[in-house]
Amino acid sequence: CDFIQQFLSRLGNPQLTTRGSGMIQGIDLGDYQLARRVIDNCFQHGLVIEACGARDEVIKLMPALTISEDLLLEGLEILSNSIRHELEATPTANAAALAGSEELVPKPMNDLPFDPRP
Repeated sequence: CDFIQQFLSRLGNPQLTTRGSGMIQGIDLGDYQLARRVIDNCFQHGLVIEACGARDEVIKLMPALTISEDLLLEGLEILSNSIRHELEATPTANAAALAGSEELVPKPMNDLPFDPRP
C-alpha cells in the first residue's frame, strides 16, 4: 500500500485514495465517469484494468503474483499517465466529482437482471 501511496503522491491530487490489502489494491477516484475515462485511456495504451466499488469509482489493481517488477512499473506508468491526462482534460467536472458532488456519482443499477446490493 505504501508503494501505491507513493505512486499517487506523484499525481499531486490529495483527493485520490487507496483501498485494499496486499497485492489487491484500489485507487478511489471518487467519480465513476472519471474512472471510466481512465479505464478507456489505459486500454488504448495496452493496459486492461477494471472498476469496482459501489458506484464503479475505484480502479482495481490486482496483478498476478508472478508479475515482474518491470512489467508492474510499466502498467503503473500507463495508469499514472491516464489518470493525469483525464484529471487535466476536464478539471471543472473532475474537481466537483472529487470534492464529493453527488450529482456526478450516481449510476443506475436497474439494468441488471438482479439487485446486487445486499
